[in-house]
Amino acid sequence: MRLGVFIVLALTAGFPRNASACECASGEPFAIQPAAKAVAAVGRVTEIRPVDPDGWYAKAVVVEVTEGLRNANPGETITFYTPAQDAACGYRFTTGVLYVIESIHVDAPDPALLPPGVPQRSQLVNRCGKTRELETPEGQQALAEIREAIRRLPGR
Repeated sequence: MRLGVFIVLALTAGFPRNASACECASGEPFAIQPAAKAVAAVGRVTEIRPVDPDGWYAKAVVVEVTEGLRNANPGETITFYTPAQDAACGYRFTTGVLYVIESIHVDAPDPALLPPGVPQRSQLVNRCGKTRELETPEGQQALAEIREAIRRLPGR
């Protein structure tokens, strides 16, 4: 349920063309859907760049994975996308910093629903997820919650 709601929000409100305030839903316990193609990893940001000509809608964040938690391997380089605007819940990454990252994999039914420059089958990150700087209390808590959610998956 959480995944479906997030995908709809990411596609319709996550990258709005008109400014609006970022509001994150709360109350549901963190869980990972067993069939989800989302990535959970620890990694260092190596590059941040705008993906649309004006740099208005989204940023590509290139991460070198140091610990693959789910759907990622150490040494792998993964590009994540985040809204460029704070009002759209964009996550503020810093080059060179180590993060715990939880993304949502999006296959938009209509590519026109994606923001300019964001490709199909993208990994999206925003402030409402578990992504945090690793070397902070919040980052350590997010890492513990992700590990626990993975532990609870069927077949583990």
